Amino acid sequence: MTIFASRRFIITLILAIAGALLAAQIAGYWSRVLAILMVSMIAIVIISDEGVNSSRKHRDGYNKDLLNPINDHPEFQLLINSIRSPLLIISKNRVLAANLSALQLLGSPLVGQNIAGAFRHSVIIEKLTKFEHHDDENISISGLGQREQRWDMHVIQLNNQYRIVQLLDKSINHAAEKMRVDFVANASHELLTPLASIKGFIETLNDDSAGGDSKTRHKFLSIIGDEAQRMELLIRDLMSLSRIESGTFADIAKEVSFIEIVNQAINGLVKGSNKRGKDIVLNAKTDLPRVAGDEGQLRQMVINIVANSMKYAKTDTPIEVTIDKIKSGSMVRFCVRDYGNGIASEHIPRLTERFYRVDSGRSKALGGTGLGLSLVKHIVQRHRGHMDISSTINDGTKITILLPVAAADHDNIRHIIRPRRTIEEDT
Repeated sequence: MTIFASRRFIITLILAIAGALLAAQIAGYWSRVLAILMVSMIAIVIISDEGVNSSRKHRDGYNKDLLNPINDHPEFQLLINSIRSPLLIISKNRVLAANLSALQLLGSPLVGQNIAGAFRHSVIIEKLTKFEHHDDENISISGLGQREQRWDMHVIQLNNQYRIVQLLDKSINHAAEKMRVDFVANASHELLTPLASIKGFIETLNDDSAGGDSKTRHKFLSIIGDEAQRMELLIRDLMSLSRIESGTFADIAKEVSFIEIVNQAINGLVKGSNKRGKDIVLNAKTDLPRVAGDEGQLRQMVINIVANSMKYAKTDTPIEVTIDKIKSGSMVRFCVRDYGNGIASEHIPRLTERFYRVDSGRSKALGGTGLGLSLVKHIVQRHRGHMDISSTINDGTKITILLPVAAADHDNIRHIIRPRRTIEEDT
């Protein structure tokens, strides 16, 4: 706004004209001078007051009229609130507008605050207060909001007066990258540990004093065999996980009998070397519908879940395996229940992460690759199923899997009309 558009200037101009006309009507010289002097003094006061107000606004750095061309629109706030990421408009290091996401992140009120008071983050304050008009870049920010949150700050310079600051949440990307790094580190560690044992015992067997003793040689070769098998299991699990995650498996079209798959897997565990196999109790209905699935993956899923319960169940307690169908008959339910020490609730969401262990010392002592439940989760997702884990401290853990029935069986179920009583009993 120029001085010629100022109300004060217009008033001053009117006074000057009126003073000139008044002076022209006055006969005496000194009377004319006095009239002109009085009008001039009033004009000076008006102009001076405008200058004081202008300097005060400049000193305060915030003029509510600055953004009027933008936020005068009745839908302006609704428009910026529709943007999910935090967004602010600033001018002269003051916040002129902010959307709802920005208020939720930074707190309110924001409008009218300077940058330091609005963000309270040294990196952001440094970047915004020393931001050049031609700059337009993404700046990585951490520690804004919650400690683990990561943001990209994008600043757009509209003109010499306004800047738009947008914060993009990159926390999920950061967490995924951290999981990838942890996965590589854990996989390398899990492979190197048995490899170190194998190399160490081979070197020992090369010693004539150790290799010449049949009892010692047999003991060391047995350990080498166990460690090699541990590496083989880990590599197989890694390959399975990689294939499932990359989506290299073909679409599932084959209809299989899930009860037969479970029976085969349980029989293998019962006849295996683990003595806990005798504690498995299978309770299955015989009239279960078939499911559309990959037979090998479903067998691996069953073995991983039951073997996991065998490791953590208390001695001489049953491992209960139940197979039935939900009330509607549209899904087969597979449930494994153990009576172990249980798992604290804060650990349950992370149990399906690769290599995650609640008690790493106990888990490594009991063996396993650390990928069992992670594989289960991906197999269930590939079969369009659902997985649920519930646990109570000192009372054990229950894992429940729901798998959709095959298309043909599902159509039959939908067209069969059953009495309500029968449906209620079918749980």
